[in-house]
Amino acid sequence: MLDELWLELVSQRRLAQGRMLASIPQKMQQEGDTAEFQTVQGKTNRIKYRKHSSMISVKYEDGRGLTLEQYCAKAIEIGEDMARQMSKTLFKELDITTKATGNRVTASKTEGVHYKHLFELIGKTEVDFDDEGKPFSSFFCGLDCYQDILKKTPEWEKDPEYQKSLTELNARKRMEFREREARRRLVD
Repeated sequence: MLDELWLELVSQRRLAQGRMLASIPQKMQQEGDTAEFQTVQGKTNRIKYRKHSSMISVKYEDGRGLTLEQYCAKAIEIGEDMARQMSKTLFKELDITTKATGNRVTASKTEGVHYKHLFELIGKTEVDFDDEGKPFSSFFCGLDCYQDILKKTPEWEKDPEYQKSLTELNARKRMEFREREARRRLVD
């Protein structure tokens, strides 16, 4: 029972700390040392699994073990460490892939992010739409970049050029989505 509690706490904390990790479907791999994925350009990439491990230390005093609270705290500590390690690996692989595919947009640190950078990025990626026709995609960036975007968005939304570019981009991405969905083969 304590083993199950330990694994559950580690897993919960790993996913809570690694929000990006939590958004990716996961499957336990029992054998093999590599995985493959396909880019939207159709290229198959192979990645080698990396071993992640975490260690904790426990000091036993006078032959006493851990209280349940201390035991749970150690599991949470392991989960946080695993999230850091796995996120670092994930971002490294994403960096390699985005460099290779050209799906990278760079903004000057002095000028910061401009909506044209975001539109360029969206233009390079596939965008899906929900049943009501609203686009949904996920993009990840650093906290400073995110805060810069949040700060500038109200100003951008007042710009007629922004509105025009956004409308055109959404129309183009909606058309691409419909064409992609029309080509898709349904499987029983």
